[in-house]
Amino acid sequence: SGRAGPRAARAEAPAPVRAMSSASRSEPSSSSTSSTASAGARGSKVGRPAASHHGLDGAELERERGPMPQRFVAANGHGEAMAGAASARRWRILAFGDSLTAGYWDEGDRFAPYGAALAEALAPEFDAEVWVCGLSSLTALQMVKRLGLKKIRDGADRTGKGLQRILLEEGPFDLVCIMAGTNDLASSHNTPTMLLSSLLALHAACHELRARTVAMSVPPNANTRRSLSSSSRRLAAYRSRWEETNKRLREWAAGVGSRDGAALFVETEPLVPFTGDSELWEEDGLHLS
Repeated sequence: SGRAGPRAARAEAPAPVRAMSSASRSEPSSSSTSSTASAGARGSKVGRPAASHHGLDGAELERERGPMPQRFVAANGHGEAMAGAASARRWRILAFGDSLTAGYWDEGDRFAPYGAALAEALAPEFDAEVWVCGLSSLTALQMVKRLGLKKIRDGADRTGKGLQRILLEEGPFDLVCIMAGTNDLASSHNTPTMLLSSLLALHAACHELRARTVAMSVPPNANTRRSLSSSSRRLAAYRSRWEETNKRLREWAAGVGSRDGAALFVETEPLVPFTGDSELWEEDGLHLS
């Protein structure tokens, strides 16, 4: 789960950035699908009902849905390196991806990115700030096509930026964690070769700017689990694409990728396994709780 516990990381306003050219806006394309999970990490709601407040006031809810990237530090973090930290400097990490990175939950009324929990988990050994940009509904291919855009409106009606734009305006970063591809799998036309090409292009965009990356596997979901007990050819093909994409990404990270700037491959399934009674997942069978 990406929600922070009692020692919740706090979001801080990003530092001012230099003026850029006129803003660009990108609207993700929409597509109809037969099931929630097969739709990918989309979840845009029309006529959005009142959010589940869970004790939060309006200002706090607005901050959750604020412009991305958002910056998170441990609750006891300060502008200076934290006392007791193993390093005298603050580490800077960017988490980039789709709604699973954004921490989409409660049908998109709430957001709890894993980046906030990561900042807490690293403290106090490492004083880190984690920046998060999760573009709900976008495929990895769409992210590649929008690398330099200053403004992208996603399927959850939030705004973010293209990956290279973030690196140029908010960098440098010590690491960039990239987790994308769930939305690409929603289309049977997207082969593992096509999806891997998009994922590697995102990594290359970081390496070009001297930012090392962490390759995170495409997470499991209801479709990958149902395929184990179903005779559906569609589900079998879905799981096959998912497994093959992750296999190739893992091999790239251990080989060519490690020489190009990939620091690590993270297999997400053991960390957030998908089971029918798991509290790690939302009822939609797609998003983390």
